[in-house]
Amino acid sequence: MGAGNKVSFPFIEKQVKAFNELNIHPTVFIIDDGWATKVGDWLSVDKQKFPNGLKEATKLIKENDIKPGLWLAPLHVERNSELAKAHPDWFIESHGKPVSYWFKDTAFVKKHYLLDLRKEEAIDYLGEVAQKIKDWGFDWVKSDFMSSLYLVKEIGQEEKQYLTHRTMEIFKKNGLKVLACGAPWNASIGVANIIRISKDSGLPNLPNNIVSKLINKYFVNNYLGSIKDNIRLVGKFIKTDPDMYFSTSIFEKDKQKLKEAQFKSISRYSCLTLGDDFSKLTAKDVQPVKELIEQFYRAQKVRPKAIKIFMAGQTDQKD
Repeated sequence: MGAGNKVSFPFIEKQVKAFNELNIHPTVFIIDDGWATKVGDWLSVDKQKFPNGLKEATKLIKENDIKPGLWLAPLHVERNSELAKAHPDWFIESHGKPVSYWFKDTAFVKKHYLLDLRKEEAIDYLGEVAQKIKDWGFDWVKSDFMSSLYLVKEIGQEEKQYLTHRTMEIFKKNGLKVLACGAPWNASIGVANIIRISKDSGLPNLPNNIVSKLINKYFVNNYLGSIKDNIRLVGKFIKTDPDMYFSTSIFEKDKQKLKEAQFKSISRYSCLTLGDDFSKLTAKDVQPVKELIEQFYRAQKVRPKAIKIFMAGQTDQKD
């Protein structure tokens, strides 16, 4: 949507105001990456962005009849985070030392450690994080980069599936609903409410110029290829979420492709995800968004439990 790592309480206020002015009312409002001080320090809120903490944000969101959600990458930990400094033995190890990984498909620009949920201390920490998120007033989590364990060699295949499932189960047991992002569907059944089935659709917060449009063209083509079969296969078992629709920094033909992909999801009574900065949209930008929402409401008449999600602060870079 255009906030990048600038997600903050004032930014959320602008979005809520724009929703009301445009008569657009999401079911779920997810605060995206940028709210924590470091990746992995999930108990530490960035006080410059949220000086009164996250409870103030969830209160505002709920006052507008929207359920608040929070992004996190539960297994990822920055090497210079407070958690890594205090507990270097909580991570996946090789030869007695924590292994640092760089995942080219995650958009993280730094190497990370991965929490090892075979260790009780790591399980307890993630349980504490889940309880804190619930205490802050959130109803949903977007549990991101859930395929990371499948890309490392230190854990066997069956254990990768079990540990991925267990990660999301911790949130579920603490009363949170889960949007699983990058998670294999067989590890998500029974613990995730929605599963992301696509690659990133693009970077909406890039400047609106020819370079950003060309970059987003590349994203859109990869995105469409990844959902072609997944929406039919995974949709038999769990609600599906193609990555967000957005209106800026994108060629009109590519925007139409994103719109068609969201239509497919809506027609299967699943998820419509919106990623724009609504406080900056023109009347022309808003029109296709409203067409998608109208289609969504038509689908709701058939299957009322469809879900409309707004991603607050979709990032262009994770560090």
